Amino acid sequence: DIQFLTSILIQMVFYMTPILYSPSRIPPEYLKYMYLNFFFPFIIIWREAFMKSRLDLEHLGLCAIYACITMAIGVFTYRKTVWKFSEVL
Repeated sequence: DIQFLTSILIQMVFYMTPILYSPSRIPPEYLKYMYLNFFFPFIIIWREAFMKSRLDLEHLGLCAIYACITMAIGVFTYRKTVWKFSEVL
């Protein structure tokens, strides 16, 4: 069950990431929901850097916040499951 749920969730995240379309095409009332996707500001930064040769500090700060959240979740998960590693290896 988790396998199928994960694949559906990954597909939803992919379609919510503006890789093949410009974020300007998203209606303003829905744009706030796009920021729930962790990949959204990363794609915006890469697009701005390569196509317009500029760096958007607002999205860069958001990327830093998302990176810190992801790191905290990873450290928490690691500390909670470190004792299982010796059994698996």
